[in-house]
Amino acid sequence: MGDDKKKLTPEEIKNNEEYAAGQKAGQEGDIFSDSVQRLTDDDSIWDKGYREGESNRDSLCFLTTACTVSRGLPDNCIELVTLRQFRDKVLLQSPTGRRAVQEYYAIAPEIVSRINSTPDVQYVWNQVYGNVQRAVHLVQTGQFNAAFDHYKSMVTDLKGKFLR
Repeated sequence: MGDDKKKLTPEEIKNNEEYAAGQKAGQEGDIFSDSVQRLTDDDSIWDKGYREGESNRDSLCFLTTACTVSRGLPDNCIELVTLRQFRDKVLLQSPTGRRAVQEYYAIAPEIVSRINSTPDVQYVWNQVYGNVQRAVHLVQTGQFNAAFDHYKSMVTDLKGKFLR
């Protein structure tokens, strides 16, 4: 019998190693504890460029920000803090994660704009919020691949509905 395993390219190996390192850093850094700490430490929330006085839209968590704003939640709510930490500590640590974030930044503002112009805007943001809560739970329980897949699926669905 032949070896059925796909041989990885050097780029894929490097990406896998970087992703694994990011995932390990996220687990060792305990993203949940970091998120809770950030809720109680007003200064530390700004260490990634989120400066006091800036709008919460400056954080580039477009969909999560929009749905939390629609619910009246603050810029340092657990959802935003957790997903920012996940982005910074896990996703941005690998080329694949960086590409996914870059693609998200390219389409999310227009999705937000289109959602905000729909008559059932609050219903849509409530649906998005449910998905955000699920992604946050997955991050907090260390299920980073599932969190990424869930959020990506939500974005893909929204793209299909609002960017036709």
